[in-house]
Amino acid sequence: MKRLFYIAIILLVSAIWFGCSTTKYIPLESVRYDTTYVNKYQYDSIYKRDSIVVRDKGDTVFIEKYRYLYRDKLLRDTLYFSKTDSIHVPYPVERELTVWQEFRLKWFNALVAVFLGLLVWTFRTPLKNLIRRFI
Repeated sequence: MKRLFYIAIILLVSAIWFGCSTTKYIPLESVRYDTTYVNKYQYDSIYKRDSIVVRDKGDTVFIEKYRYLYRDKLLRDTLYFSKTDSIHVPYPVERELTVWQEFRLKWFNALVAVFLGLLVWTFRTPLKNLIRRFI
């Protein structure tokens, strides 16, 4: 009788000990940056030929021939796109359950209840005597 009780205790403790497992998380990169640069260069220039230029400074007159008036301009258009992706909480990986895990989810609680009921039924007289001693 004591042997059966010890075997039942050992089975119950081993079921509790090995019945639970922790969730394993996959480490993920927490922040991802995606940057795009688009550069566009465009020349906007004006050239004008002036055949005679007359400048006077004080009482002196300067005459220049064939002078080029020009204006060069480089237009730059830069587009900058930046996107930041953040994942703050890791998520568990879902996979298919093994046969033992499915059995534990469906039937293990009922089997433990039946097993405990059989233990109480088997040891009902010693339990009654124990309860009567303390009452």
